[in-house]
Amino acid sequence: MTQPEFDLYLTHLIPDYAADNVHAGHWDESEALEKSRQQIESLLPQGLQTRDHYNYTLVDGDQAVGELHHGECYFEKHRCIRENVTFR
Repeated sequence: MTQPEFDLYLTHLIPDYAADNVHAGHWDESEALEKSRQQIESLLPQGLQTRDHYNYTLVDGDQAVGELHHGECYFEKHRCIRENVTFR
């Protein structure tokens, strides 16, 4: 994934993650975008270069059709694996 592709991915990821959390009842709609942005920035503090996180653009021929994110994180001393696949 290139930096421009990553930037485009974030334009979809942040509002989608916010909407998922509103729908699940975790966040109020008025605060959801900001909370989503904060959590994504916390998960990927160096963006595309964040250690132990791998981002790929899914392609069909020469056309981008989605993204794949795979990353490791730690929560209360427990190792977590986070994966996200999106299709356009």
